[in-house]
Order: sequence, then structure tokens, then C-alpha cells
Amino acid sequence: MTRWPTLQQAQRAHKDTLEDFFHSNYIRDIQKIAKRVNAIKEAIPLTEDEAVIDTHSLFMTALLERIICAMKHIKLFDHKIAELMKILPDAELFTGLPGAGACLSARLLSAFGEQRDRFTSAQQLQQYAGIAPVTERSGKKSWVHWRWQCPKFLRQTFIEWASHSIYSSYWDNEVRYLRALKDRGSPLLD
Repeated sequence: MTRWPTLQQAQRAHKDTLEDFFHSNYIRDIQKIAKRVNAIKEAIPLTEDEAVIDTHSLFMTALLERIICAMKHIKLFDHKIAELMKILPDAELFTGLPGAGACLSARLLSAFGEQRDRFTSAQQLQQYAGIAPVTERSGKKSWVHWRWQCPKFLRQTFIEWASHSIYSSYWDNEVRYLRALKDRGSPLLD
């Protein structure tokens, strides 16, 4: 964005330059790159009013500088978290969880914390985190929903970990195997 703050400048860039830009930003799919380069070259500007283009270009440059600054500080946070995970006594427990990885293991460790007597049961932690369902009843009606009042980032941590752990669990491989057999029409599943 700092190289080509306007559509006209991006359209004047050579095709190889744009391809190199996408490669340097970890986009490796040749078809995607070609599609994006073509989209840039064939794009029609919404306006050609210099006042509008210049002000929005300056605004986008200012926003981009903020994003770059934020990304730099996020890297510093990630580095500090990685250092802390090396020295915390319970880190090994959480890094060993299936599908947790470096990011989710740190988030799970902070979710449980060092004061483990805070929750007397798994259900209390689930309720606090917002992953335990809530059942409401009134008369003959009953409905289930998730908790609205909870730490949203904590709930998201457990949801993300659950989705990542599926791929590293033994039963997921079994389910995939059975689905493959079923898709092939295996008589074993009749």
C-alpha cells in the first residue's frame, strides 16, 4: 500500500513487480496471483477526482502505519509469551495438549491460571468460560443457549482449541476411515 497508494499507481506497476510483491507477502498460489494482478490491471476507478483520491490515499497511508506499528508490537508480545512459556512450571502440561500448539497452549495456560482452587469442578470452569450450555425452562417450554455474560476471548480460546484438537485425536482418524469406507460403498458398513 505504501508503494502504490492509488489504483492508478498500482496499475502502472509492471506485472513482474506485482507478482514479486505477492510472493514476498507469502502468497504462493500462481493462479491466485494471476487473478489478483489481472483484477488490478482491469479495475475501473470509482472516481478520478484528485481531491478524493489524494485525501483517501493519505488516510490509508496513516492507517497502514498504525497497522505496521501494531504488528511490530504483536511480534514483541509473541516473543515475550514464548519466553514465559519456557519458564512457567505448568507450560509443559499445556503444550502437550493435542492441537494446542504454541499460541493456544499459552492461552489455555492463562485461562486456567496458577490458582487452580478457583474452580472446584470442570463444570464451574465451563460455566465461567461460557462453553457450558444454559437451559431455561418456563412452564412446558424449554430451550438451550450459550452464555451471554462471559469472557468472550476465553470462550473463543476453548472453541478454537476444540476445533484444532479434532485433527490430532485418535477417534478423528477412525471417523475419517469409516467415512471413506462408506463413500466407497463398503459392505462392512451395511
